[in-house]
Amino acid sequence: MNNHGGKREGAGRKPKEDREDLVNRLTPYDDLVFQQMEEGIKSGQFKWIKLFMEYRYGKTIPMPPAEESAESKSIKIIYQKPSID
Repeated sequence: MNNHGGKREGAGRKPKEDREDLVNRLTPYDDLVFQQMEEGIKSGQFKWIKLFMEYRYGKTIPMPPAEESAESKSIKIIYQKPSID
């Protein structure tokens, strides 16, 4: 018999009560955390600025690197003298 997949002990989403318990335990620290975050942002520490931007605007979507070629780095300019007949 295959032992992969299906219901397993500890698998899946944690119960809502566990999340609510964690939120209730951390709530008293809200003001302290926001104060530390504000100080970090004001002092220019990148990790705090990044954290703020991710919570405020969402995480950025990784973009694949643009493919570069010799043609993409150069521009061909053609100048043609007007013919006066």
